[in-house]
Amino acid sequence: MIASGTKDRGVLLHRRPYSDSRTIVELLTASHGRVSGVLRQSASAASRAELFVKYELSWRGRNELVNVSHCEPVDTYRLSGRGLFSGLYLNELVMRTTRSKQLVSGLFDRYLSALYALQDNEDLEPPLRSFERGLLESLGLAVQFDREMPQGNPIDPKQSYQFRPQQGFQRLPNNATGGMKGSSLLAVAKDDYSTSASRQAAKLVLRTALQDFIGEQPLVSRALFQSFV
Repeated sequence: MIASGTKDRGVLLHRRPYSDSRTIVELLTASHGRVSGVLRQSASAASRAELFVKYELSWRGRNELVNVSHCEPVDTYRLSGRGLFSGLYLNELVMRTTRSKQLVSGLFDRYLSALYALQDNEDLEPPLRSFERGLLESLGLAVQFDREMPQGNPIDPKQSYQFRPQQGFQRLPNNATGGMKGSSLLAVAKDDYSTSASRQAAKLVLRTALQDFIGEQPLVSRALFQSFV
């Protein structure tokens, strides 16, 4: 039975020791966004929070750190190998782009969908790129892969484009070299990552768009992944 207090579903993003018997936990919840709390550790399974597990949660308090009184697992996402490092990347990305008490519409469901897909541990790029796109959309900064700026005209599949953060895609002159093909951008707009060109374009654009939130400090999970592969 769930203890009284604020109730929600959530997942653990990060944890760190607070005392011998308590842990500070960073949670992503369905209805309350990011929540920072203190969880008392004991021998019972309901007192321990693990990564990539969906929980029924209950907490008390209105301060920056709430007291988590209940943490009951309801679903587990089994990640391993490259999928595990990708899951750590998702967690760090959410931690770096959101703040405590911030409710980001749709983010919780997008996160769970990504974890579900990462369990396959085969083709990881599509779920990662889809999550990055969804995260930007949830933050109100969706990248319009099917529109060129500044007029907002449809992307021409035969033209080449460059991406400018907070502005969008600008068409390059016909004699310009480099850039991204419009056909690749239109594929990304449909979440189609079946070609190397669309994958490369998606990775470049989304990393650039997220950089303002992430800042200059490198992502630890990205370095871990690179050392693993």
